[in-house]
Amino acid sequence: MHDCYGRPLLNHGSCTIIDVYDHEYDVIVVGSGAGGLTAAVTAAIQGNQKVLVTEKTALYGGTTAFSGGALWLPMNHLAFENGYLDTCERVGTYLRSRLGDDYNQDKASAYLDTAPEMCKWLESIGATQFIPLPAPDYYADSDGAAKAGRTVLNAPYDGRRLGQLVKQVRYPLQGYCAFGTMHVDVMYQAYWTRPLASCRSFSYVVRSMLRYVADFLWYGKGTNLCNGNALVGRLIESATKADVTLRRNSPAMQPIVDNDKIVGWTVQKQGKTLKIRARKGVVLASGGFARSAKLARDYLPTQDWTAVPRGNQGDGLRTGNAMGGVLPQHHPNPTEHYTLPCPSIAQSTAQSSPFLTFRISRNLGSSS
Repeated sequence: MHDCYGRPLLNHGSCTIIDVYDHEYDVIVVGSGAGGLTAAVTAAIQGNQKVLVTEKTALYGGTTAFSGGALWLPMNHLAFENGYLDTCERVGTYLRSRLGDDYNQDKASAYLDTAPEMCKWLESIGATQFIPLPAPDYYADSDGAAKAGRTVLNAPYDGRRLGQLVKQVRYPLQGYCAFGTMHVDVMYQAYWTRPLASCRSFSYVVRSMLRYVADFLWYGKGTNLCNGNALVGRLIESATKADVTLRRNSPAMQPIVDNDKIVGWTVQKQGKTLKIRARKGVVLASGGFARSAKLARDYLPTQDWTAVPRGNQGDGLRTGNAMGGVLPQHHPNPTEHYTLPCPSIAQSTAQSSPFLTFRISRNLGSSS
């Protein structure tokens, strides 16, 4: 077997030699997006485990930090508290209408059973602060679609709670911020587009500007984290409180295998390769593959443009394949990706950056 870089996996045969390890943890999490951080917080708090999160780039947050931070969590408690009625049967109908032959009853039932529990538990420990989005499902005309309530957003988060660690949270994409790092909550974009429309709009914009100036002088960036950054910020705070070890600039190079079982991982740090044991398990949460030219050609109908971080090279996918995982053969599949119109700004003759744009809904007072 070979790792995600084509090298033979470290295999200790029938016996793992404990003495060779530089560090030991109960759980190793590869990747620091919302999925990886949620797994780390859960293992540390509910499982009372010693957890390591390894991030190969200089900044935490992965694609989550770039995103709007919206999560599709049907049957969540916030929806019911705000009067959005729903049933598992309706959600199942919606999923079947959209997934067709790819619909899996067992997986759908597991998700519908546990997603509301996850949402409520994360809120109870302060790891999230969700807001129900007053907007319909993406495919509003499909059978079983809901008018509102299934998608939640994140309330803004005061990044100053992280101290200097806030500097290590990935910056948002242009379109979600102004002046490089002043975050703009998608629910309040109407205030920014028409700051003189009302006293409330003007007051909000002025207060935001003054806050940003103070933050920039002290932290070198804006600390009023919004959207996906808000989700990442709260999860990082919860992780640090739970004594989760966070390591950036630490790419997970290859798994250590004992009798076809992953028992650890090699991690590169400051030019050294560290062998780290995972006593209980490893969580692969290393993101997607849109920045890998080969994998993008194999699986995506639009290979040339992506707004995901440059670290999304498909490392976890290749490792999963090497360990016996199987990918669907019908590729590229034009329905298994998310696209939107996205102009780019030329930074030089050879480089450009995507710039997200939004349509403002007067009915919702927000962007969509």
